[in-house]
Amino acid sequence: MATLKVCDNNVDEIPFVATRHKHRHRGMCQVLVDELEKNLVKLGVEKLVLIWLPTTVEMWTNNFGISRMPDDERVKLLQYTLLDFQGTVICQKKS
Repeated sequence: MATLKVCDNNVDEIPFVATRHKHRHRGMCQVLVDELEKNLVKLGVEKLVLIWLPTTVEMWTNNFGISRMPDDERVKLLQYTLLDFQGTVICQKKS
């Protein structure tokens, strides 16, 4: 399950991704992210914005090609209303 927020053709946000406990470690999230990415590329989306807990960032960066968003790029996102929680890490995946 995922929540997807379409900001415009430049940026989409995925603030929430979850897999039921009995289905974890079976590649379901990889399938979800791959399919989302394929469809968003078709729509012309340039960047996915993802907000993760610090404890999960390594898994996302190692397995999904997602990187931490540099501060200079975060400033560019101020025009959008994105979810941001204290203690989370903003990451991105460019198309």
